[in-house]
Amino acid sequence: MNDRTQQINGDFSTRGPGLSLWCASFFGVAVFFSSAEPLQAEMALGNYGAVAVDVETSVTHSSNIFRNSDEEDDIIFQVLPRLRYRFDQGTVRVEAHAGVDVIRFDDFDDNDAEDIKSHIAIDFPYGDAVEDRRYDVRLEGGYNERTSPNDSVQDITQTEEVNLSAIGRYYVSERTFLRSGVEYLDKQSQTSDYDDVQRIEVPVEFFYDYSEDLSYGLGYRYTDTDVSADGVEPEADSNDHAIYLAAVGQVASAITAEIRVGGQQRQFDDDAYDDETQFFMESSLSWVATDLTTVDFSIGNGFDTTIDDVSTETFFAELGLRHQFSEKIRASASLGYEDVKYSDDRDDDQFSVAIGCGYTLIEDQLQVEGGFRYADRDSNQDDSTYEVATFVLSIAYLF
Repeated sequence: MNDRTQQINGDFSTRGPGLSLWCASFFGVAVFFSSAEPLQAEMALGNYGAVAVDVETSVTHSSNIFRNSDEEDDIIFQVLPRLRYRFDQGTVRVEAHAGVDVIRFDDFDDNDAEDIKSHIAIDFPYGDAVEDRRYDVRLEGGYNERTSPNDSVQDITQTEEVNLSAIGRYYVSERTFLRSGVEYLDKQSQTSDYDDVQRIEVPVEFFYDYSEDLSYGLGYRYTDTDVSADGVEPEADSNDHAIYLAAVGQVASAITAEIRVGGQQRQFDDDAYDDETQFFMESSLSWVATDLTTVDFSIGNGFDTTIDDVSTETFFAELGLRHQFSEKIRASASLGYEDVKYSDDRDDDQFSVAIGCGYTLIEDQLQVEGGFRYADRDSNQDDSTYEVATFVLSIAYLF
């Protein structure tokens, strides 16, 4: 799912900490980077890669833009032009994009914004240029401004986020490898009354290649969260420790999986909070039912910290279906469930359903997509009990 789907439509998927789930990606020109052959729309830069420009436009109607019991509706217009760059020669692959998302609300125009969007990913070594390689590294980073409805604080919030990560694998032997690195997120709240959150995450995993397609492993993950809440005490600063078993790869002839299951503990710096010990899970399965149909299932449980200085534990599950009716027509559907427990004694349950479809007018260049999502959130707090229905129509063009 791309940033803009999450941004205004309020998360077209059920999501948990540390794992992004597929549901219905209604915007996006993924063919620019998924195609191994040069696209007609891109401009080659010789040995320096290639660039292209795309524009995404959308109209969204939401029955509850603030995600609270007031259920205020509005129409949101968005235009996102981007410059995209690709380099995949030799042993290095680089993919990057940068643009500005222009957001306009029909009624609640105090939330109008021009959000900078950027991302870069570097893979090394890449391809088959290096034989008998024993390591690979993926570097990612981005600066993104987000104007989005937030279920946790029940408001439209504006944040500036810097995310950096470096994750690599090193083969200790022909059948064993170590996976480790560091992930960093700095979320600066631009909306008054909300806080800044910084998170550093360090995973260390040791895997054994059971076969060419399946690996088993043991992992440990350390997470440090720091909340900058001016004048607010106590702050929900914490250290998380998770130990888990893992399996990654093809578990059956048509099923691939990435499974992590174990236990986790959240230790707070301030004694005003009680330390928590819970089960840990980040798992996703993908079943290629036919050449045209894929079924995805994701489930997880993990800790997070909101921008209003509240610790959360989130359990989520989602079942998704993707079907390609023809070369031009595709569709998707999903069912989701989410249970969020907050450290301030709030407890939310949410059920959601989403459907989407897309039509390719010009191959690799022009797409029209639409979607609908409905969510019913039930809480032990009246203000947090609500329904929301979202309709989206978008056009994406790659020049």
